[in-house]
Amino acid sequence: MKRILIVDDEKLILSQMSEALYICCDFKGEIRTVENGNDAINEVSRCFYNICFLDLNLPDIDGLEVMKKIKLTTPETNIVIMTGAFINDEIKKEIDEGASLFTDKPLDFCKIESFMKQVLEEGFC
Repeated sequence: MKRILIVDDEKLILSQMSEALYICCDFKGEIRTVENGNDAINEVSRCFYNICFLDLNLPDIDGLEVMKKIKLTTPETNIVIMTGAFINDEIKKEIDEGASLFTDKPLDFCKIESFMKQVLEEGFC
């Protein structure tokens, strides 16, 4: 079974994104949501996720640190960094080195759907 983890501190984003992935992207697997970086790290150490949608601004740990820890635990997990904040060139470089995709908020679900098709159906890693 394919699995997606969504990490964001806004409950509304977690619920709307889960619903959109099921409806708009026709995702048939399991989606789990967590509200902070520590829970994300614990979740990834507990089971494998094909994709992790990860907000940069989390209440406990910086999203870039979470990304690095996820990549150490499961390098095969495709990480999608999402943020509504401005990012400088240094942060963009770190994202490019560790993430499979970067997207601004509000999310472009055409871009997300295309990415998911590549990862889940065509085996892109």
